[in-house]
Amino acid sequence: MDRMLDFLTSGKRSDVTFLICNNDNEKVKVKAHKLILRIGSSVFDKMFEENTQDEYELKDFQDTSHFNAFLKVMECGVNICATIVYI
Repeated sequence: MDRMLDFLTSGKRSDVTFLICNNDNEKVKVKAHKLILRIGSSVFDKMFEENTQDEYELKDFQDTSHFNAFLKVMECGVNICATIVYI
């Protein structure tokens, strides 16, 4: 699990970037791994099947900390209360 967290927080081997607006209305890049997201979510599976983009702007998340917590659960299966590093 520590290795998975390291891959998420460092962006190692990431193959997708999400653009999320933070509280200052700035777009922040958050890196992730398509395969892991596809395995964990039929929504991501369909999204990545239909679109071959490497970058997606998500408007449903208005705070990067919420999306990072979501990714942490999806990719690492760990407690969302732990700190995550912004990429």
